[in-house]
Amino acid sequence: MRTNTPEQLQFEYNDFQGAIKELTTKIGELQSDAEEHNVVLATLKKTPKERKCFNMVGGVLMEKTVAEVEPALETKLTSIKGALETLAKELQKTHKELEDWKKKTGVKIVKTNQ
Repeated sequence: MRTNTPEQLQFEYNDFQGAIKELTTKIGELQSDAEEHNVVLATLKKTPKERKCFNMVGGVLMEKTVAEVEPALETKLTSIKGALETLAKELQKTHKELEDWKKKTGVKIVKTNQ
């Protein structure tokens, strides 16, 4: 069985930390998007369906009615929630892989003051 050098172990640990940070950041962004969609949908539900509103589609501002925009926003929100669930599972899996790796390699994480 081959032993890993401290540098290899550090590199592997950094990879795990990078993946966790990336997933956490993306989850935060999607949670913010979901909150924005919820606020807009709550506002549109109180608005007459024939009233015009504007919707950004691919960088282009489109004039539509509330009745046209509301279903699209609900679909988008559902999609965001699905992506959040997937990313949360991936984050949980990565944390488990890190814990398994630490047990397998016998690595103990030590925090230093820098």
